[in-house]
Amino acid sequence: MDEQHTIIDFKELVGKPSGEALESLVRELGNRGGLRVSWSGRGADGGRDLTFSEIQKGPLSDNQVKWLVQCKDNAKSGKAVTESAVGSILDKVNQHRADGYLLATTTTVGTALKEKLDSLALRNGGQIHTLVWDFATLSMLIVKPDNADLFKLYFPNSYKKYLELDIQSALEILEKNLPKEKYEQISQVIQPVALVSKTPSGKEIWPFESATSNVIDDILHSLINDSSIKQAIALIEGIDNDALLELYNALKAFDDDLTFQFVCVIIRTVTNPDIVLNSFQFLSENYEVNPKEVIELASYLDDDGLEVVYGVEISSWLSEEAFQNGPNFEFYGDIDELSTHTYIEDIFYESISFEREKERIKFHGAINLDVECNFGSSKEEASLSYSFPGKFSGYFDPGGIYIESITVDTSKYYE
Repeated sequence: MDEQHTIIDFKELVGKPSGEALESLVRELGNRGGLRVSWSGRGADGGRDLTFSEIQKGPLSDNQVKWLVQCKDNAKSGKAVTESAVGSILDKVNQHRADGYLLATTTTVGTALKEKLDSLALRNGGQIHTLVWDFATLSMLIVKPDNADLFKLYFPNSYKKYLELDIQSALEILEKNLPKEKYEQISQVIQPVALVSKTPSGKEIWPFESATSNVIDDILHSLINDSSIKQAIALIEGIDNDALLELYNALKAFDDDLTFQFVCVIIRTVTNPDIVLNSFQFLSENYEVNPKEVIELASYLDDDGLEVVYGVEISSWLSEEAFQNGPNFEFYGDIDELSTHTYIEDIFYESISFEREKERIKFHGAINLDVECNFGSSKEEASLSYSFPGKFSGYFDPGGIYIESITVDTSKYYE
């Protein structure tokens, strides 16, 4: 970590046992971020287990996600957090019955640990959500105006330096205390300086590799100085997805409206499917987008991206419709003829593809339906289980998700 590029000196954090101040800070940031925080008492090994629970708003429904939070304060050594320092991430997440893992650190993560987290991440086909609050992310959270008291409490010396640099705050004070004419004369001189002081830099956003931070600087210059979203988008494929998300977060803190416009244009124009998917997910997680625009933006995702975003909800709705409203679909009559009493055991899709229309996205694919056939007078009597292939179709639009048809092929039963 290059300390000259961050206003916060994380060495100011103190606590016993080591790292407790960081845990306390992270817990408070979670509270203020609207998360439900749980923090156990100190165990025999001196460690404490911190968890966050949040409601993630999806395009069609809300889901609760529980995060296991691990804090690593390496500010004194300045070393990156290694894979061995965090232990078996998956075992710990499973032990706490969590859905995700959040690492908070006052430095950054090492290459091996970053690769490990990427391999575990759901967005890459892994088993859990993963997230890192490194020194850059923590800094952006701490300097938010709503967290000024935390800034002052945990980093008193850094806070004093920050106030000396915060020109915009000085302008706000002047505006309240000077006649309008005098204030306008002063602000015309100071505003350009204030804008420069607030603008994030590539080195602050991505301090790990200079080529990427230079590209980020060029993107920021195009957006902020040249007011050219088109020019900025031409540079986007020069950075990887992790750096792109850090850029989005920093830009959002600087100019929320500009970030929304920028990300929307990226979704509509960039051809790289990974960038489009990550941008769509960022937009869904950080902005309230009207349902009609959500569908329009989703239409730019490729089939893999649509499955990542909507696959779980489609699977859930498919199952609910089969169990709750089976008689409304063609498959029900076919399986009902198999035995005296036929019970659905499970239904899941094997494959799915999508068709994009103006105001809705259609989907269809192959399913597997497991049933139990019983020839007695009750379910408890002897029965046999069968598995049949089938097909399903439906669509989602601004109003929700709909299953239109479910069919099965029971011919092998009669062979």
